[in-house]
Amino acid sequence: MSLTETCKEIAASLSSAHQSSSSQIAKCSFEPGTFLDVGIAVICFCTLQILGKTRTPFAAKGGGHASNPGLVWDDVYAALEPYGVNVVGIRVPGVGVACFTLGGGYSWLSNQYGLTIDTMQSFELAIPNDTVLNVTAASDPEFEAHQNYGIVTRFTLKTFSQSQVWGGIIIYSAKVSDLVSQVAANFAANITDPKAQIITTYNHILGVVSGVLNFIFYDGPSPPGGIFGHPSPLIAYDVEPFIPSIYSHSTTPSAYPPSRDRGLLLLDIYFAWTSLTSDGIMQQAVRDSAAHLRQLAITEGQDIADAASYGNYAIFDTLLSNIYGENVPRLQAIKTAVDPTNVMGLAGGFKF
Repeated sequence: MSLTETCKEIAASLSSAHQSSSSQIAKCSFEPGTFLDVGIAVICFCTLQILGKTRTPFAAKGGGHASNPGLVWDDVYAALEPYGVNVVGIRVPGVGVACFTLGGGYSWLSNQYGLTIDTMQSFELAIPNDTVLNVTAASDPEFEAHQNYGIVTRFTLKTFSQSQVWGGIIIYSAKVSDLVSQVAANFAANITDPKAQIITTYNHILGVVSGVLNFIFYDGPSPPGGIFGHPSPLIAYDVEPFIPSIYSHSTTPSAYPPSRDRGLLLLDIYFAWTSLTSDGIMQQAVRDSAAHLRQLAITEGQDIADAASYGNYAIFDTLLSNIYGENVPRLQAIKTAVDPTNVMGLAGGFKF
């Protein structure tokens, strides 16, 4: 029998068939309407029905894309969320429930509750002899769920209370890959909190590490301090070029810029960190970085030795003269006149 004839026979035998395309090159595919349809499709080789009779190779797919039968874990999580419970499921979006579960199932919750398969309470199995079994540990203690026995058409999993979780992705450059490896090794060797997990991913291009991703997860609103190592600071340099006439649009005197003779581009040096104990080190790093870049620009011939710093980007202890130049005495006189008791000195910001 040809593959086309086999497809037609399967379709004629189903109570409800939905033929659709597949990501693989297949002669046909169908979605069963009930578990009885599944039983017909996977008939044993020793019978004379459909696939067994024609010895036609086939594959069973559960979940996957939305047009295919079965659920993806995203659907499961969304359905359980209103009840404040969760199951031991996948760690990434878009994955089908069936194959993940039958393969074992490693989860963000596995350190606490085991693999997904460990939390299965029962499963419904359509086997090749047109029999549908409801398998539990009590009814069939030696019968494990496996795709070689038949097609599992329903899973019953144990649920667990679920509150807020904490996590995300940290992206590292290849330059610090060794340091990230040390952090991952330390985590594996020393962290025993079952609520904490990481996945460290090394990306390669042409055989060279191009970057490292660290997926971090904690089953709670926030992790204990230091459990994921010391958070790396965020360092960014924002170059903001403007055309040379940027300062020519007004002739009214202003405190900043102190000189409108030439337009300048801005460089925003942005460092972010989480530990209060790092304040002094990181603030000095900002100063050193700014001084280093200024000197490099001067060495390359740029006329910026006396260029004013931009007050909105300048670090808190920048000298007033570096921002407002020769305007500082005038600004101080205005300050004394309008605020003789220095009330505004109680506020933050640069002070005259």
